[in-house]
Amino acid sequence: MLSGPHDPRSHTRYRGNQYFQRSHKKGRHSEIHYFPKMLQTAFISHGFGIETTRIMRRPSYWTGVAIAILSSFYIVAAVNVAPRHCEGNIRHVHLAVGTEPETSMTVSFATFASKFKAPLAGVLIGTSPHDLKELFLEQSPPTSYNLKQNKDTWTNFDGKYYSPHYHHVELFELQPNTMYFYKPILKASRGEFEEYNLHTLKQPTKEEMQKELKELDSEEDADDEEYVQEGRRLLDPYDGSWRDCPPVNKIRSFRTAPPAGSFPVSLAIIGDIGQFPHSEETLARLLRNRNEMDAVILAGDIAYTNYDHRRWDTFFDFLDDYPLFEHIPLQICPGNHDIDMNDVANDIFQAYEHRFRMPRVKPPQLELYDGPHGAMNMDAPPYPLPYEWGNAYYSFTYGAAKMIMISAYSSMEPDSIQYNWIVDELEAVDRSITPWVIAVIHTPIYNTFSLHQKDLQIVAARQHLEPLLVEHRVNMVFSGHIHAYMRTTTMSNETFHPHGPMHVTVGAGGRNCEAPFKNDEPEPWLEVRDATIYGYGMLRIHNATVAEWDWIHTGHNEERGYNELKGSDVRLEAGPGFDQVFLENQYFAKDEL
Repeated sequence: MLSGPHDPRSHTRYRGNQYFQRSHKKGRHSEIHYFPKMLQTAFISHGFGIETTRIMRRPSYWTGVAIAILSSFYIVAAVNVAPRHCEGNIRHVHLAVGTEPETSMTVSFATFASKFKAPLAGVLIGTSPHDLKELFLEQSPPTSYNLKQNKDTWTNFDGKYYSPHYHHVELFELQPNTMYFYKPILKASRGEFEEYNLHTLKQPTKEEMQKELKELDSEEDADDEEYVQEGRRLLDPYDGSWRDCPPVNKIRSFRTAPPAGSFPVSLAIIGDIGQFPHSEETLARLLRNRNEMDAVILAGDIAYTNYDHRRWDTFFDFLDDYPLFEHIPLQICPGNHDIDMNDVANDIFQAYEHRFRMPRVKPPQLELYDGPHGAMNMDAPPYPLPYEWGNAYYSFTYGAAKMIMISAYSSMEPDSIQYNWIVDELEAVDRSITPWVIAVIHTPIYNTFSLHQKDLQIVAARQHLEPLLVEHRVNMVFSGHIHAYMRTTTMSNETFHPHGPMHVTVGAGGRNCEAPFKNDEPEPWLEVRDATIYGYGMLRIHNATVAEWDWIHTGHNEERGYNELKGSDVRLEAGPGFDQVFLENQYFAKDEL
């Protein structure tokens, strides 16, 4: 019989599209055989008596024949979507800056499925892991949603999908640029919180604190090293069901933002991350380098659920296993694949709005899509969609940087709610405090690639937002959407302009890099373009006049080591795999062209 993921008699565990046999050396895994997921499904569903420990490294001729025959019957491979079930314990912990980043932080986490009553949640914090002396209770009820799914197999209760309860607790009145330790906790009633004994926690000595910090860092470094040594193992979606849930009493840490106007500031910029093979490389590299960044900006297209909301759960399992965002705040803007409208309901942005909590301007105004019924084409969604405020668009200050997060899917037309808000934000910036102004929008305003050239959102942003960005001398515009890397000169209206922003596309965070060039010769405004490598960017603001941008290579396209030209068999040279530029602040540039 088949020894598989849940067979207690076997040490063999199913993982992704491979079977692995657990060795007895430090919990490592020795690879037995790469076995395609489609054929695993075929063998399993037909009851072929294959024990995974007997799969040979070199399949026989007849095994190959059997595989070929079965392949002809299985056109669509079954996908194993296996979210972890942690019995209601705390998981999916992630941070976002609060309403005042230098003095507040929002801690978000999941508990029970929303089919059941939510527990009461709070967060204990302190400046020592041994002395968590302040308790913050959640300021509002947890958020959740449920909806009908395309397929019965995508549901978890009563023919629907019920999300976990997501608790969002804002910690406030903190000290700027200060390390805090925190622990989310759950109770059945508010009275249990009031009776919580805070005096049993030991006050550590200075030497004990230093030892504790060193141990925390070494444990996380060891975990990260294990991921790297085991190699890339992700499929779409992530399967972390074989790994343990996060420790119930885990103490985590974060650092608040420095006072407004402070230098230096270091921001990691990623786009289109998903839960694909190269997503792991990007997140592992970010995790290794976490001490080099203050916050991470994700320019949309987060989980790539393909309408199956269980994949949001597997995406957050992925983040639990690469615990970066429980230490570093993650700031997001909406992408087209975050809309999530399936063919049985007209709900949009449900997961995006409920599972995250950005520093809101106002509570969300999120309505049902009133267009045609049926699964929305996520590659060409309609514009605009009925989504205002909430996580759709917002701004925050981090040191000397003013960040303006824009929704490409809310209306950008003049006199629309978002347009007027953007105008107000730009006019209110004090460049003596935040000399650097940075905009983030999922769809790029400029695009050298052949894909998405006529997207309604791109046309609207070019027509309505670009003049505002140039007028107010916004320094940089970061985007995703195109699964490639591109950087322009400072520009306006398709030509160099000393006051215009530099546009950077960072859509190569994990989703498959496939973006042919539109033209053989680069456009005059283009500095760098490449669709063969994966990575993320680091923006380092050194002072009021100089910032540094680095594109960091995390992986490459194994199937295609060259760039393509639309409608041509010509193979163009791959990019160098890195890009670095020092940018002088356009705000201080002379007025003459």
